[in-house]
Amino acid sequence: IICNKNRLNWSRLPEIRKRYKITEPQEKLFDRILTAYDGLSFHEFNVFDSLHGEHLDDLNHLNFTQIVTEMSWRCDEILADCLTVVEASVWFGFPIDLVPHTRTNVAVTAVYHYFDESTLRLPTRWRRCVMDYEQDSEHFQTLEGQKYMLENCQAQCQQRYLLRYCNCSLDLFYPPSEFAACRLKDLPCLASHNRLLQNFEQPGEHPYVHREESGLLCDCLHNCRSLTLITDLRKNVQQPWLKPNSNISESMWLNVYFKKPSMLVYKTNLIYTWVDLIGMSDVM
Repeated sequence: IICNKNRLNWSRLPEIRKRYKITEPQEKLFDRILTAYDGLSFHEFNVFDSLHGEHLDDLNHLNFTQIVTEMSWRCDEILADCLTVVEASVWFGFPIDLVPHTRTNVAVTAVYHYFDESTLRLPTRWRRCVMDYEQDSEHFQTLEGQKYMLENCQAQCQQRYLLRYCNCSLDLFYPPSEFAACRLKDLPCLASHNRLLQNFEQPGEHPYVHREESGLLCDCLHNCRSLTLITDLRKNVQQPWLKPNSNISESMWLNVYFKKPSMLVYKTNLIYTWVDLIGMSDVM
């Protein structure tokens, strides 16, 4: 998914104010709320710090997720061609920055991991992966209605932490679910807990990794059949000042392509079964 760092197209603001019947006394606060959403990402809830101490009741009935969606840049307003750069149905939270006056090349390499049938007799905690049909596994956590993937498990874990701290989920980031959506009055709570929502922690890392603040403890495993797309990012400055008569100064170039026509495949199998180990103990 490609979007501006500034999420909103402000030319639509007058239309939005009129559509949602924003009165003149409410305009200043309404604009400040949208300004916060304009720079929002999961690790940047501090953009809502300015709402602490504000009287938010008069606008709390508004669905700001819908308003922000209506004001967001449309693909055809940003690019000549719209591209999807992640696998469908996978929620991805690590953006690639594109800046003006640059030519950005993103080389994609595919790596496929799979565990063969011999490993599936092991519990997921030993095997360290989850199959799509293992809904009863303690590690099977995914977004509602979505297949099991590591990224979807991490996104579901993010939602659980939002519920723990603020009793709501920011539905702007996730597909529809049974969790209560954050309203305007919940946004200062997200800002207050922003420092606790910065990093993922791995189970068992505390003796070896020092952190100033605790992070998100998500015991998420890979799908036993996982396709990983690895990106190699290269940027070149277009030097618009050398072409005063060209519109290159108002553009950026993005090229996404597969780096090679083949992909690396990793297979995991069970070399020694329980029968083998019992037999070896008899020999020893």
